[in-house]
Amino acid sequence: MSLENEYITYNKSFIARCSLASNKIKNYYKEIKEELLSYKGVRSRISWQYDSFSYKRNKVAILTIRGNTLSLYLALDINNYAEPKYRLKDEGHKPSYEDTPLMLKIRGSRTLKYAKELIKDLFSEEVIYKPYKINNNKFKENYRYDDLQELIELDLVKEIRHKIAKNLIKVKIYTVVLPETKNLNFYLTGNISELGNWDLNKAIKLKKVYDNYYQITLRIKPCSFAFKIVASQDFKYVEKGIWAEEIKNHYYDIKGNMIIEDIIHHLHYEGDLK
Repeated sequence: MSLENEYITYNKSFIARCSLASNKIKNYYKEIKEELLSYKGVRSRISWQYDSFSYKRNKVAILTIRGNTLSLYLALDINNYAEPKYRLKDEGHKPSYEDTPLMLKIRGSRTLKYAKELIKDLFSEEVIYKPYKINNNKFKENYRYDDLQELIELDLVKEIRHKIAKNLIKVKIYTVVLPETKNLNFYLTGNISELGNWDLNKAIKLKKVYDNYYQITLRIKPCSFAFKIVASQDFKYVEKGIWAEEIKNHYYDIKGNMIIEDIIHHLHYEGDLK
């Protein structure tokens, strides 16, 4: 049982995340895994974080699940895929994905089809392809858990307890991006340690609620609080005013719990409106 001055977060293993995912996500995962294992010599290994696939000892693919989103990472160069239909992302700057930088989110039957097209590009024509089928009953048995407490007892989920200092206060920040901008992540950077003291590598990612609406909740000490919203963790994409003019940092004197509402009128990229 947690104390009043504690809160708990959960570090879920890949098996736990797959178990708790929807049947649709489980089926997408099974189908893509079958496609990868259909190429002779490809091997699968499930770790705490993801399911990784290797060919001739080289990592060629990774499957991850975050919430109810399945993502496929492949050892392909994103520069070879100019077609916008794929909506790919380059994640090679992250150590976990430096060998498999090209990322595609599987959202439906169309992106499932794209995933198979990209997997085919991974292998030369000399690699033997023979359809591989995972035993459906065994698959369901492996990912049968749907109770968080059971997953904790099986050590498939780790409880992480955080102490809350008595003098911390809650600040909620809501923001609306105008016009709506797709395929960008938004971050909060500011003058306090919780936001990295303006170090963009330590900026905090905003949570997308729906469409162009984002939010974040901070627990901080009373302070003079300044912040700005950026995208992609650099100042190339930075918040501007309604006429694309430079704007001052947002500034609030935080003395108690409060809600902050912000509107990003524009993002500016190297001098050009986006």
